[in-house]
Amino acid sequence: MADNRSSQSEMNSNNSRKTGSQGSNRSYISRAAARKRERMNRIKIIGFSALAIILTVVIIVVAVQASKNNNEGPGKEPTHTPAPENTAAPTESPVTENTPVPPTPSPLPTDVPTPVPTKPVTPTPTRIPTPTQKPKATNTPKPTTTPTPVVEITEADATSRLNAEVGEKGFTISLVDNNFKDQDGTTYYRYEAYVGGIRLPMETAPDLLVRKKDGKLYVYDGISVATFTSYPLDNTSSAAEQKTEITISDNEAYKILCSYSKEKLGLAKNVSEYEAEFDESHTLINNVECYRFILTEEYGGKTRNRGEFYITVDGEMCYKLNEDTYQFDLIAK
Repeated sequence: MADNRSSQSEMNSNNSRKTGSQGSNRSYISRAAARKRERMNRIKIIGFSALAIILTVVIIVVAVQASKNNNEGPGKEPTHTPAPENTAAPTESPVTENTPVPPTPSPLPTDVPTPVPTKPVTPTPTRIPTPTQKPKATNTPKPTTTPTPVVEITEADATSRLNAEVGEKGFTISLVDNNFKDQDGTTYYRYEAYVGGIRLPMETAPDLLVRKKDGKLYVYDGISVATFTSYPLDNTSSAAEQKTEITISDNEAYKILCSYSKEKLGLAKNVSEYEAEFDESHTLINNVECYRFILTEEYGGKTRNRGEFYITVDGEMCYKLNEDTYQFDLIAK
């Protein structure tokens, strides 16, 4: 009995070992199969990937080739060139086998160029008016009248004409401006007239003018120019004969002028602060001979006239020339 149990026990032990061995064999086979399936799957994946890449490359190559065939190759559509009358349309070039050619789209109406008319439309000359060319003024020379140059009389001629008019009456003349202009721009020779060395007042003996362009005579009273009619304007013979007795010298007359204040003389400075120009000829004011002094000063690089003053030869009166009215204003002491 015991032997049977031990035998049974051994059999069970052997069976257990067999079972364990079979289990381990199955586990090994299972792992090997899994590895094999995994390798197969990898091979399949690689194969599919390679196939996909090859197909992609083939598709790209085919597309590129088809594009070249459409643009440059024999399968390119002909340029839409107007065909001559009743000319058959050009046949398409044969397409090689195995080259996919996209279907040729039917040309749209906008793709068809406008056929050239058999009779070209040329605008008639009447539709484009040709402007009539007018002769230019420069093309036709106009008769030009050359102005006769104005020959101005000379200073000597002007002096001679004045002496012929007033010299016989005892007047002597002195040129004071060889380019005097009036308001209109007319130029004259301007003279002062003296009787016995005495300068007569302007209202009696105005300045004499000789127009340069024709030598015509005029008079100037300090304000306006008038036509010369007679000279002097009144009888001055008696005035010229009545000479005032000279009792002072020119130096004494200048000292008398300096004795007047700058306010009374209408000056900005005293007389001694100006340059004094003495006129050797006498001026007749109210039938009295006077010494003439012109006060000047340098200003801005130019000589400025600050006033003309007159002292009677007896030293009793002082006058100032009013430049606005050209009259002599008496200066009170």
